[in-house]
Amino acid sequence: MVPVTLTIMSIFDEIKQSLSNRLLKNPYYLSDSYIPENPPYRKEHIIKLARYVVECISYNLPDTILLEGLPGTGKTMCFKIVERYISSEVDNGNLPNCYVIYVNGRGLTVIEVLRDILHSLGIPVPARGFGLGYYLSILKDLLATTKMHIHICVDEIDRVGLRGTHSVEDLLYVLSRYEGISSTIITNDLQFAKKLKDPGVKSSLTEFKYITFEKYTVDQCYTILKDRCELAFNEGAITDEAIHRVAEIVGVETGDIRDGLHTLRIAAYIAESKRRNVITEDIIDIAWNEVMRKKVVDSILTIPPMQRAILLAMYINALLGLKEQTSYDILDVYNKLRMLLGRDKIDETSFRVKLSELERCNIISVKRVGRGDRKGVKRLYRLECPLDILAEAFKNDPYLRDVFRKEAEEKLGNIINKDF
Repeated sequence: MVPVTLTIMSIFDEIKQSLSNRLLKNPYYLSDSYIPENPPYRKEHIIKLARYVVECISYNLPDTILLEGLPGTGKTMCFKIVERYISSEVDNGNLPNCYVIYVNGRGLTVIEVLRDILHSLGIPVPARGFGLGYYLSILKDLLATTKMHIHICVDEIDRVGLRGTHSVEDLLYVLSRYEGISSTIITNDLQFAKKLKDPGVKSSLTEFKYITFEKYTVDQCYTILKDRCELAFNEGAITDEAIHRVAEIVGVETGDIRDGLHTLRIAAYIAESKRRNVITEDIIDIAWNEVMRKKVVDSILTIPPMQRAILLAMYINALLGLKEQTSYDILDVYNKLRMLLGRDKIDETSFRVKLSELERCNIISVKRVGRGDRKGVKRLYRLECPLDILAEAFKNDPYLRDVFRKEAEEKLGNIINKDF
C-alpha cells in the first residue's frame, strides 16, 4: 500500500510542475500588484503628488487633490508610491499623527465607501442596515477624539454612487468639509470635474491641485514593457519584435499599459501550450484578442445587476432580429426578467433613468430620429458589444445566469442555447 503522504506529495509535485513555465521566470512582474521603485515617465507626477499630500497632512488642510487620466496611465501606481513614502515618514516620526487610506470606489455606493474607510481605520461597523448619518457620526467622533489627520484616496471616483440614494457629490462634500480629512480622488473621466453640479463641491477642487496623467506613447510603452520583460522572462524567451508589437498595439489602441502586461502574461501561457520556445508577434496577436475579450466581459460584470438585466433584455431582442430598439421594446422584456428575478415591474419613467445610467457605460448607444413636424424625437437604442461576448458575460453572471437560461428556453428555444 502506497503511503498517503507520498500520494499527497506527488499531487503537489504535479501542481508545482503545472505552474512552472519554461518562458516565464517570475510572472509577478507582469501583474498589476508590482509597483516599480522608479517608474519611468512619472517622476514629476510622483513629486507633485507627494508635495500636495504632505502639505495637506502637515498643515491639516481639507484639500482635495484630483488625479485624472485615461486607464492604465499610472495614477493608482503613483498614489501607492506616495502612500508608501508617507507611511515610512510617519514611522520615522517625520510627519504628525496621520493615517493614509486607499479605497477603490468602483461600483460602490457612498455608504459603502464610508464603511470601507472605517474598516481601514480598524472600526468594525456593520456592512448594511444604517444610513449615511450613522457612518458620518462615527467618523466625526473618531476625528474629535484622536486629533489625527486622515488622508483618503478614492480610486475610480467617477464610478461611485451609480446606485444607492446618495451621489458622488455627497461623498465629495464630506471629504472636503470635515476638519482633519484631506483626499486624493482618481478618475479615468477627463470631464469629471466639469460634470459636477454642486458649486460648493466644485469650488473644493482647486485647479492648482489637478494632476493630469498623459497617455503613454508607443516608445514609452516599449520602454516600460521592455523593463518588465527583462524581470519576468527567461533570457531569449521573447523577441524584441514581439515587445515592439505589444507596445505598438497598446500605444495606438488603448494607451493602457496594463493591457500590455496582461497580453505578455497570456502570451507566455499560449506559447507554452503550443510548445513554442520563443514568444513571437503572432502569439502576441492571439493573446491581445483574448485580453480584449476578457476586458469587455469583466467590465460588463461590474455594472450593477439590474443594469445588466437591461443588457440581457436588449440581447434577447437583438437575437430576435431587433437590432435598433425603442425603450418600450426593451422595457417589455426587462419587466418580464424582473418578475423572473422576484422583483416588481417598474414604470417607463423609472426605466428611462436606468437606461440613461447604462448609456454612460458605453456598451449601448442611442440614435435620435425625428418623427416629423412637431412630433418630437424617437430614441433608438443599439448594443455596441458583440453578442457572443455578451453571451459569455451572462454565462458567468452569478445573478442572471439562471434567469437567462429560463428566459432562453421560454422565448427563444435553441437560438440562445447555442451560445452555451
